[in-house]
Amino acid sequence: MSVDKSAAQPFEAAHYKICKKIDLLPKAMLLALADLPMADAGQPYTAGCVVDAAKPAPFARLIFAAVGKTDCLIHYEQGGIAHFFIIAFYRFDHPGRSEQAELVWRVHSDEKLESVQDINQLISSGRIETD
Repeated sequence: MSVDKSAAQPFEAAHYKICKKIDLLPKAMLLALADLPMADAGQPYTAGCVVDAAKPAPFARLIFAAVGKTDCLIHYEQGGIAHFFIIAFYRFDHPGRSEQAELVWRVHSDEKLESVQDINQLISSGRIETD
């Protein structure tokens, strides 16, 4: 999937609330991510392909989500046979109600990012791998 940089830029950081707990995401995002069990930021997750049966943990971990009124950026890491970082951009179908979230784009990142500004810089510099 290619990223339309003109549509993705700029993300105004002031328009987003940063969230680091899955349960605090809007209902639309919880539904969109239902098939991807994810640990909260900083919590244990399964980074490799071996699952500890005594302490099973999800294969994904939230780094941060930037939640706006009409959209959401989510940055997370994914474990398994390979470890990588993902940035995904969703739009809500009904701003204000946000009952459903539609995936607009998703890209791989080689690095863990800390902020919306970091996402802007990564996209504008062209340092992304597209799905």
